[in-house]
Amino acid sequence: MSGCDEPDALSLQRESLERSCEFGMADQCYALGWHYFYGSLGIQDYEQSARFLRTACEDGIGDACSNLGQMHFGEYLGTQNLEQSAAFLQRGCDLDSGIGCYGLGSLYWGVSGVSIDIEEAYRLFRRSCDLGHARGCLDSGRYDAYGMNGEIDYGLAATFFRQGCELNESEACRELGLIYTDGYAFESDPAALRQIYSELCVRSQSACYYLGIMQLEGIGGEQNSQRALEAISDACARDVAEACLTQGEILEAGEYTARNVRAARSAFNQACVLGNEEACDRVAE
Repeated sequence: MSGCDEPDALSLQRESLERSCEFGMADQCYALGWHYFYGSLGIQDYEQSARFLRTACEDGIGDACSNLGQMHFGEYLGTQNLEQSAAFLQRGCDLDSGIGCYGLGSLYWGVSGVSIDIEEAYRLFRRSCDLGHARGCLDSGRYDAYGMNGEIDYGLAATFFRQGCELNESEACRELGLIYTDGYAFESDPAALRQIYSELCVRSQSACYYLGIMQLEGIGGEQNSQRALEAISDACARDVAEACLTQGEILEAGEYTARNVRAARSAFNQACVLGNEEACDRVAE
Protein backbone atom coordinates (compact mmCIF):
# COMPACT_ATOMS: atom_id res chain seq x y z
CA MET A 1 0.00 0.00 0.00
CA SER A 2 1.42 3.40 -0.96
CA GLY A 3 1.87 6.28 1.43
CA CYS A 4 -0.87 8.19 -0.44
CA ASP A 5 -3.39 5.42 0.11
CA GLU A 6 -2.72 5.04 3.82
CA PRO A 7 -4.55 8.20 5.04
CA ASP A 8 -7.66 7.16 3.03
CA ALA A 9 -7.62 3.74 4.67
CA LEU A 10 -7.30 5.34 8.10
CA SER A 11 -10.17 7.69 7.32
CA LEU A 12 -12.37 4.78 6.31
CA GLN A 13 -11.51 2.96 9.54
CA ARG A 14 -12.33 6.08 11.58
CA GLU A 15 -15.64 6.53 9.79
CA SER A 16 -16.53 2.88 10.34
CA LEU A 17 -15.84 3.17 14.07
CA GLU A 18 -17.82 6.40 14.30
CA ARG A 19 -20.83 4.80 12.62
CA SER A 20 -20.63 1.86 15.01
CA CYS A 21 -20.39 4.24 17.94
CA GLU A 22 -23.45 6.16 16.71
CA PHE A 23 -25.36 2.88 16.59
CA GLY A 24 -24.70 2.41 20.29
CA MET A 25 -21.65 0.13 20.26
CA ALA A 26 -19.92 1.49 23.35
CA ASP A 27 -16.74 -0.52 22.82
CA GLN A 28 -16.27 1.20 19.46
CA CYS A 29 -16.71 4.61 21.10
CA TYR A 30 -14.04 3.60 23.59
CA ALA A 31 -11.71 2.47 20.80
CA LEU A 32 -12.22 5.79 19.02
CA GLY A 33 -11.34 7.66 22.19
CA TRP A 34 -8.02 5.85 22.34
CA HIS A 35 -7.32 6.31 18.63
CA TYR A 36 -7.92 10.05 18.85
CA PHE A 37 -5.77 10.28 21.98
CA TYR A 38 -2.77 8.57 20.39
CA GLY A 39 -3.38 9.66 16.81
CA SER A 40 -3.21 6.07 15.63
CA LEU A 41 -5.82 6.64 12.91
CA GLY A 42 -4.13 9.69 11.45
CA ILE A 43 -5.56 12.43 13.68
CA GLN A 44 -4.61 13.26 17.27
CA ASP A 45 -7.36 15.29 18.89
CA TYR A 46 -7.79 15.33 22.67
CA GLU A 47 -11.20 17.01 22.51
CA GLN A 48 -12.49 14.30 20.19
CA SER A 49 -10.88 11.67 22.38
CA ALA A 50 -12.70 13.03 25.43
CA ARG A 51 -16.00 13.17 23.52
CA PHE A 52 -15.91 9.51 22.58
CA LEU A 53 -14.59 8.41 25.97
CA ARG A 54 -17.43 10.29 27.64
CA THR A 55 -19.96 8.49 25.42
CA ALA A 56 -18.41 5.11 26.28
CA CYS A 57 -18.36 6.06 29.96
CA GLU A 58 -22.05 6.99 29.88
CA ASP A 59 -22.72 3.59 28.33
CA GLY A 60 -21.04 1.84 31.25
CA ILE A 61 -17.43 1.19 30.16
CA GLY A 62 -15.47 1.79 33.35
CA ASP A 63 -12.03 2.15 31.77
CA ALA A 64 -13.40 4.91 29.51
CA CYS A 65 -14.48 6.86 32.60
CA SER A 66 -11.10 6.27 34.19
CA ASN A 67 -9.16 7.37 31.12
CA LEU A 68 -11.27 10.51 30.93
CA GLY A 69 -10.47 11.18 34.56
CA GLN A 70 -6.77 10.86 33.79
CA MET A 71 -7.13 13.32 30.91
CA HIS A 72 -8.66 15.93 33.24
CA PHE A 73 -5.83 15.35 35.71
CA GLY A 74 -3.12 15.58 33.06
CA GLU A 75 -4.28 18.89 31.56
CA TYR A 76 -4.97 17.36 28.15
CA LEU A 77 -8.21 19.35 28.01
CA GLY A 78 -6.77 22.70 29.00
CA THR A 79 -6.23 23.43 32.68
CA GLN A 80 -6.16 20.64 35.24
CA ASN A 81 -9.58 19.93 36.72
CA LEU A 82 -9.24 17.84 39.86
CA GLU A 83 -12.98 17.82 40.55
CA GLN A 84 -13.76 16.37 37.13
CA SER A 85 -10.80 14.01 37.36
CA ALA A 86 -11.96 12.61 40.70
CA ALA A 87 -15.56 12.31 39.51
CA PHE A 88 -14.67 10.29 36.42
CA LEU A 89 -12.15 8.14 38.30
CA GLN A 90 -14.81 7.41 40.92
CA ARG A 91 -17.28 6.50 38.19
CA GLY A 92 -14.71 4.18 36.65
CA CYS A 93 -13.94 2.55 39.97
CA ASP A 94 -17.67 2.07 40.62
CA LEU A 95 -17.79 0.25 37.27
CA ASP A 96 -14.96 -2.09 38.37
CA SER A 97 -12.15 -0.35 36.52
CA GLY A 98 -8.86 -1.07 38.25
CA ILE A 99 -7.39 1.98 36.50
CA GLY A 100 -10.07 4.18 38.06
CA CYS A 101 -9.62 2.82 41.58
CA TYR A 102 -5.87 3.21 41.30
CA GLY A 103 -6.08 6.74 39.93
CA LEU A 104 -8.51 7.79 42.65
CA GLY A 105 -6.26 6.23 45.28
CA SER A 106 -3.31 8.18 43.89
CA LEU A 107 -5.25 11.43 44.36
CA TYR A 108 -5.88 10.59 48.02
CA TRP A 109 -2.26 9.48 48.46
CA GLY A 110 -1.02 13.02 48.02
CA VAL A 111 -1.96 15.44 45.25
CA SER A 112 -1.97 19.19 45.77
CA GLY A 113 -5.56 20.35 46.07
CA VAL A 114 -6.89 17.02 47.33
CA SER A 115 -7.26 16.13 51.02
CA ILE A 116 -4.75 13.39 51.87
CA ASP A 117 -6.34 10.19 53.13
CA ILE A 118 -3.77 7.39 53.25
CA GLU A 119 -6.22 4.80 54.55
CA GLU A 120 -8.68 5.51 51.74
CA ALA A 121 -5.83 5.42 49.22
CA TYR A 122 -4.79 2.00 50.53
CA ARG A 123 -8.37 0.70 50.28
CA LEU A 124 -8.56 1.86 46.69
CA PHE A 125 -5.15 0.42 45.82
CA ARG A 126 -6.23 -2.95 47.20
CA ARG A 127 -9.46 -2.83 45.22
CA SER A 128 -7.47 -1.90 42.13
CA CYS A 129 -5.20 -4.88 42.72
CA ASP A 130 -8.20 -7.18 43.15
CA LEU A 131 -9.44 -5.90 39.77
CA GLY A 132 -6.13 -6.88 38.13
CA HIS A 133 -4.33 -3.53 37.99
CA ALA A 134 -0.66 -4.23 38.67
CA ARG A 135 0.25 -0.80 40.04
CA GLY A 136 -2.48 -1.19 42.63
CA CYS A 137 -0.79 -4.35 43.88
CA LEU A 138 2.60 -2.63 43.90
CA ASP A 139 1.45 0.33 45.98
CA SER A 140 -0.61 -1.89 48.30
CA GLY A 141 2.58 -3.84 48.98
CA ARG A 142 4.56 -0.67 49.59
CA TYR A 143 1.93 0.53 52.05
CA ASP A 144 2.45 -2.63 54.15
CA ALA A 145 6.21 -2.88 53.62
CA TYR A 146 6.81 0.74 54.64
CA GLY A 147 4.34 0.66 57.53
CA MET A 148 2.25 3.60 56.29
CA ASN A 149 -0.35 2.88 58.99
CA GLY A 150 2.31 2.56 61.67
CA GLU A 151 2.60 -1.23 61.37
CA ILE A 152 4.97 -3.03 59.00
CA ASP A 153 3.67 -6.28 57.55
CA TYR A 154 6.24 -7.79 55.18
CA GLY A 155 4.26 -10.99 54.79
CA LEU A 156 1.22 -9.15 53.45
CA ALA A 157 3.48 -6.92 51.38
CA ALA A 158 5.04 -10.00 49.78
CA THR A 159 1.56 -11.24 48.83
CA PHE A 160 0.77 -7.99 47.05
CA PHE A 161 4.18 -7.82 45.39
CA ARG A 162 3.73 -11.35 44.12
CA GLN A 163 0.33 -10.43 42.66
CA GLY A 164 1.84 -7.38 40.98
CA CYS A 165 4.76 -9.39 39.65
CA GLU A 166 2.37 -11.97 38.22
CA LEU A 167 0.65 -9.09 36.44
CA ASN A 168 4.02 -8.21 34.85
CA GLU A 169 4.81 -5.17 37.02
CA SER A 170 8.61 -5.12 37.07
CA GLU A 171 8.90 -2.99 40.21
CA ALA A 172 6.70 -5.46 42.09
CA CYS A 173 9.00 -8.31 41.05
CA ARG A 174 11.98 -6.30 42.31
CA GLU A 175 10.31 -5.46 45.63
CA LEU A 176 9.39 -9.12 46.08
CA GLY A 177 13.02 -10.03 45.56
CA LEU A 178 14.17 -7.58 48.22
CA ILE A 179 11.82 -9.11 50.77
CA TYR A 180 13.13 -12.62 50.14
CA THR A 181 16.83 -11.88 49.75
CA ASP A 182 17.14 -9.23 52.47
CA GLY A 183 15.25 -11.38 54.97
CA TYR A 184 12.58 -8.81 55.78
CA ALA A 185 9.59 -11.13 55.93
CA PHE A 186 11.37 -14.46 56.27
CA GLU A 187 14.88 -15.73 56.66
CA SER A 188 16.80 -14.90 53.50
CA ASP A 189 15.78 -17.59 51.00
CA PRO A 190 17.08 -16.98 47.46
CA ALA A 191 16.18 -20.53 46.42
CA ALA A 192 12.52 -19.95 47.33
CA LEU A 193 12.56 -16.64 45.44
CA ARG A 194 14.04 -18.30 42.37
CA GLN A 195 11.28 -20.90 42.48
CA ILE A 196 8.64 -18.17 42.72
CA TYR A 197 10.07 -16.33 39.72
CA SER A 198 10.14 -19.62 37.81
CA GLU A 199 6.45 -20.21 38.58
CA LEU A 200 5.45 -16.66 37.68
CA CYS A 201 7.53 -16.67 34.49
CA VAL A 202 4.74 -18.60 32.76
CA ARG A 203 2.61 -15.42 32.89
CA SER A 204 5.02 -12.59 33.59
CA GLN A 205 7.95 -11.49 31.43
CA SER A 206 9.19 -9.33 34.30
CA ALA A 207 9.44 -12.45 36.47
CA CYS A 208 11.36 -14.15 33.65
CA TYR A 209 13.81 -11.25 33.65
CA TYR A 210 14.51 -11.53 37.37
CA LEU A 211 14.76 -15.31 37.05
CA GLY A 212 17.34 -14.71 34.33
CA ILE A 213 19.36 -12.46 36.62
CA MET A 214 19.41 -15.15 39.31
CA GLN A 215 20.43 -17.79 36.76
CA LEU A 216 23.14 -15.50 35.42
CA GLU A 217 24.67 -14.92 38.84
CA GLY A 218 23.99 -18.37 40.24
CA ILE A 219 21.77 -17.04 43.02
CA GLY A 220 19.45 -19.56 44.67
CA GLY A 221 20.62 -22.36 42.39
CA GLU A 222 23.09 -23.29 39.70
CA GLN A 223 24.57 -20.71 37.36
CA ASN A 224 23.34 -21.09 33.79
CA SER A 225 24.40 -18.21 31.56
CA GLN A 226 22.82 -19.58 28.39
CA ARG A 227 19.33 -19.89 29.87
CA ALA A 228 19.80 -16.57 31.64
CA LEU A 229 20.70 -14.71 28.45
CA GLU A 230 17.73 -16.26 26.66
CA ALA A 231 15.38 -15.17 29.46
CA ILE A 232 16.77 -11.62 29.52
CA SER A 233 16.68 -11.31 25.72
CA ASP A 234 13.11 -12.59 25.56
CA ALA A 235 11.99 -10.21 28.30
CA CYS A 236 13.56 -7.30 26.42
CA ALA A 237 11.80 -8.37 23.22
CA ARG A 238 8.55 -8.23 25.22
CA ASP A 239 9.22 -4.65 26.37
CA VAL A 240 10.63 -5.11 29.87
CA ALA A 241 12.80 -1.99 30.05
CA GLU A 242 15.15 -3.29 32.76
CA ALA A 243 15.83 -6.39 30.66
CA CYS A 244 16.86 -4.26 27.68
CA LEU A 245 19.18 -2.22 29.91
CA THR A 246 20.78 -5.39 31.29
CA GLN A 247 21.09 -6.89 27.82
CA GLY A 248 22.87 -3.75 26.65
CA GLU A 249 25.28 -3.87 29.59
CA ILE A 250 26.09 -7.53 28.93
CA LEU A 251 26.68 -6.93 25.22
CA GLU A 252 28.76 -3.82 25.87
CA ALA A 253 30.97 -5.59 28.40
CA GLY A 254 31.31 -8.80 26.40
CA GLU A 255 30.63 -10.77 29.57
CA TYR A 256 28.91 -14.14 29.17
CA THR A 257 28.71 -13.52 25.41
CA ALA A 258 30.65 -11.93 22.53
CA ARG A 259 31.06 -8.14 22.77
CA ASN A 260 28.77 -6.24 20.38
CA VAL A 261 28.74 -2.49 20.90
CA ARG A 262 26.22 -1.85 18.12
CA ALA A 263 23.73 -4.35 19.52
CA ALA A 264 24.33 -2.93 23.02
CA ARG A 265 23.45 0.55 21.85
CA SER A 266 20.30 -0.77 20.21
CA ALA A 267 19.28 -2.42 23.50
CA PHE A 268 19.98 0.80 25.43
CA ASN A 269 17.87 2.73 22.94
CA GLN A 270 14.97 0.31 23.32
CA ALA A 271 15.16 0.54 27.11
CA CYS A 272 15.18 4.34 26.83
CA VAL A 273 12.09 4.32 24.60
CA LEU A 274 10.43 2.13 27.23
CA GLY A 275 11.11 4.78 29.86
CA ASN A 276 14.34 3.66 31.57
CA GLU A 277 16.22 6.85 32.47
CA GLU A 278 19.54 5.10 33.06
CA ALA A 279 19.39 3.69 29.55
CA CYS A 280 18.64 7.17 28.17
CA ASP A 281 21.82 8.41 29.88
CA ARG A 282 23.77 5.60 28.20
CA VAL A 283 22.34 6.52 24.81
CA ALA A 284 23.34 10.14 25.32
CA GLU A 285 26.96 9.27 26.13
